[in-house]
Amino acid sequence: MKSRHVVITGGSSGFGWAMTERFLRLGMTVHVTTRGQEIEQVSTLPKELRQKVKVYQLDLLSAPSRESFVQTIRSSVPQIDILVNNAGFGLFGALEDLSEEQIRRQMEVNFTGTVLLTQALLPMLRASRGHILNFSSVLGFSGLPMTSLYCASKFALEGWSESLKYELAPHGVSVTVIQPGAHRTKFGSSVEWGEKSGDPRSAFENGSQNYRKLLEKMRTRAGGPTAESVALKVCAVALKKKPPFRVRCGSDAHATYWARLILPMPLYLLISRLAFAKVFFASQPELRSSSQARA
Repeated sequence: MKSRHVVITGGSSGFGWAMTERFLRLGMTVHVTTRGQEIEQVSTLPKELRQKVKVYQLDLLSAPSRESFVQTIRSSVPQIDILVNNAGFGLFGALEDLSEEQIRRQMEVNFTGTVLLTQALLPMLRASRGHILNFSSVLGFSGLPMTSLYCASKFALEGWSESLKYELAPHGVSVTVIQPGAHRTKFGSSVEWGEKSGDPRSAFENGSQNYRKLLEKMRTRAGGPTAESVALKVCAVALKKKPPFRVRCGSDAHATYWARLILPMPLYLLISRLAFAKVFFASQPELRSSSQARA
């Protein structure tokens, strides 16, 4: 185990940093990427762990940045045993309120950049018969209002991962999709909103505001699952000889999965529509008027 090398993208906070710490404590050497120059938390680690963590600057949107990182890894690391594709961001807001640049960047960071980096590292993973873990979300198998592009990026990641699983199986490379629900991380406070989401003239301004409030409430609530609980589960899965393909984390992820599996789809969609109307759009004047008119 001491000779194993792990690459984790997006490791400066949240799930990424929690996994970095956990893999380090398992005796592995961790190569962690960030868009910045450094990760402040590294300085808080014991000396013996600091020596086993390597920090790299990586912008998944930049081909030169990806190529530089891959070349550095190839020239300085004997092998990659585990690749954790965790980097990404959330673009929220109604589709109508998003700019073309935001739409393209969401897909390119969360999906295309991850695909291209994985492609470049595949020869090393095949050589080690390694393990790829791709971070999806509960929104990778269930849609939610005001998150259509984020959902699209995660749904794409899920389909790509499933195809990749079969493609790499003959080469001894495992693929696992991680599907977290809501956890106490900084994700909610770092969400990017549509350019027009805060515009009072937007037809979806009320829904966007309601979702902002919901995210803030979830972020500041006491208790609830933590990033560390996900890290423990991911590390345990990463070490399995025959790892599962999909791993759900959090009660909401499990509840959503089983509801979709057990309930007839028309009933599931009806329940979801009513729940979303209550959470996102209940106080929207035009929706109240139309509901009263139908009544």
